[in-house]
Amino acid sequence: SEMCIETEAILAKDEIAEYLELKEGSPIILFRCVTYGIVNGKEIPIENFKCYYRTDKFKFYIDQVR
Repeated sequence: SEMCIETEAILAKDEIAEYLELKEGSPIILFRCVTYGIVNGKEIPIENFKCYYRTDKFKFYIDQVR
């Protein structure tokens, strides 16, 4: 299987700002991920999600292993 991850700094809008208890326009991190797997011999997306994180509450660490 294969995974595609995207991390982006964005500004909180509408219901996302409300849900995170932030003012609209506050900086947040958008994390998107798509995981691909082999189904019947074809590679297809099997998981797709996005998460929003407050920049004052989280710290990310990335360990890359080959």
